[in-house]
Amino acid sequence: MKLASQRYEQIKETIAEFLEDYDVKKISVDVFELARKMNIKLVFASEILERHPKKVDEYLLFSFPNSYLYYDPETQKFIIYIDDVGTRWKRQRFSLAHELVHIILGHTEQNEENEAEANFGATYLLAPTSLALMHLNNDKLFDAFIVGKIFDVSEPEAQIIVRYNSNRVCYCDLKAKHYEKTINNLFKDSLNHMISKFN
Repeated sequence: MKLASQRYEQIKETIAEFLEDYDVKKISVDVFELARKMNIKLVFASEILERHPKKVDEYLLFSFPNSYLYYDPETQKFIIYIDDVGTRWKRQRFSLAHELVHIILGHTEQNEENEAEANFGATYLLAPTSLALMHLNNDKLFDAFIVGKIFDVSEPEAQIIVRYNSNRVCYCDLKAKHYEKTINNLFKDSLNHMISKFN
């Protein structure tokens, strides 16, 4: 589902404010640490299967979600389930980022629009595309392989990021918005360090 252009900007701005509030400065973004800082309980499939060995057969027979977000009204805490058995590391990171974005954006129901927002927001949380503005004369952030390595994202995610970066250059949309300046200031040292590894 495609969102309105204005909504994309609102999501990016909200995530920029979140990153600033939590003083996130390191690439790749540690979403597991972020969840802990947000006081979110993480539950992993491996822990469930270890405590309940009889559930292994059920896990193998049925399709379990990559992640699931639940709000416990008793403890007034969010709980996020992550399948760390049947999914790879990069998928786990994206799935957790997706659930965190649901919380960041204040989603209260599951629908197609909220899912599209969380997918877009998760990619932006893991790899803010405005960082390419700091390296327009360097092709590193326009190479999907390198983008994948720098931000610890999957190849399809890296290709989306590179496509966005390339489109922005093609349309000469090169002036950083105020929230992008915030993000770029947070990550500039870490990004420069990561890029230097590929020189």
